[in-house]
Amino acid sequence: WLESNLLRKYEKAIAAKATAYWGVTHQDVAFYKNNFGCTTIDYLPVYLPDDWQLKCLAGKGNYCLYQGDLSVDTNEKAAVWLLQKVFNEIKLPFVIAGKNPSKKLIRLAHAHNHTCIVANPGDKEMQDMISKAHINILPSYSSTGIKLKLLNALFNGRYCLVNNATVEGSELDSLCLKAGNAETFKKMITELHVQSFTSDNIEQRKALLRSLFNNEANAKQQVKWIWGE
Repeated sequence: WLESNLLRKYEKAIAAKATAYWGVTHQDVAFYKNNFGCTTIDYLPVYLPDDWQLKCLAGKGNYCLYQGDLSVDTNEKAAVWLLQKVFNEIKLPFVIAGKNPSKKLIRLAHAHNHTCIVANPGDKEMQDMISKAHINILPSYSSTGIKLKLLNALFNGRYCLVNNATVEGSELDSLCLKAGNAETFKKMITELHVQSFTSDNIEQRKALLRSLFNNEANAKQQVKWIWGE
C-alpha cells in the first residue's frame, strides 16, 4: 500500500514534465489521461526481439499449461486457483511450469495423477512445453501492462484461454478465448480439448501480431512523436 501510494504520487508529479509518454496498452494510456491529466501520452506496442517469429503448430497438443514466474504472489494465486477450482473436476492433463514454486504449490500440483509441476525449466524446455500444449491457460489478477507470457504463448502455442484482466486494453482479445469464472473455464477447456488448432487460427494470429508488433513501423511512429519528422 505504501509503495503504491508513493508510486502514484511520483507518476502524478512527472505526468506533465515530458514531451512524450507511451503506454503499452490502451488501458494504461487511458489511466494516465484520466487519473493524472497527462496530455502527451500515446499507445505504443512493446518492441519484441527480431527472432520472435510465429511458430505455433496446427493440430492438437498433449496437455493444458499454466506458465509464469511462480515466485510472484499473483502467479502462484492463479496456479492454485486453477488446481483447486478448475482441474479439481476436469481430469485432463494439466502442467504448471515456472520459476521457484513454493512447497505449497508443489504439494497441490502433485495431489492428483493428472496434474504436475515443472520447477525452474530452462528457456528451451519452457518453449518446448508451450509449443506442445493444446491450451495455454493464463488467468490474471492484474489488468495493467502487457503480459509477455501471453505474447509468448500466442507466438509459440496453440489455444490461449484467459480472463478479461489478461487482455484488457491490449488489442489481443480476438486471438484468445475468454472465461470469467471457474465454471466457464471448465466448460471451455472441455470444449477446446477435442478441437484442433487450425491453419486459419494461425493465419488470423499472424496477421494481427505482425500488424501490432512491427518494430520498424512503431519506431518510425515514435520518432514522429518525439521530433515530428
